[in-house]
Order: sequence, then structure tokens, then C-alpha cells
Amino acid sequence: IEAFYEDGVITLNFTEDLGEATVFVINENTGESWVDSVEAFGYALINISDDYGHYVITISTVIGDYYGEFEL
Repeated sequence: IEAFYEDGVITLNFTEDLGEATVFVINENTGESWVDSVEAFGYALINISDDYGHYVITISTVIGDYYGEFEL
């Protein structure tokens, strides 16, 4: 899974078919969070704020959980 951030949008690129996924994003500085269900194949877009902070992404699928983080 590749992830990119630009202008309040996280773009996820699923390089293999992982079925349905639940995406959780949290800004650990503000406590703001987002949850979305996506088809985990190809590209998915997750709209979040563009507030500064430390963000953690969790992607849950039937195969397993994937984690990532970034700073704004």
C-alpha cells in the first residue's frame, strides 16, 4: 500500500486486491479522527483536515492491519 497526502486528501494506492478495508486516521495532536470504508484495490481517497500535527493511519482488512504515520 502506498499513501500520499496533498491539500487535505490522503490518496491510498492498493497495489494488490485486499478486499474491503476500513481506514482510520487520527491527528494525535488535536484528537480529530476520520473513518472510511473503501474497496482496497486501485486508488482510494480519504478527505481529512489540513491541520498541523502527527497523523496515524490504520488500514484494517481481512488479511491484516497496516499502519503508517506522517507529520504536517
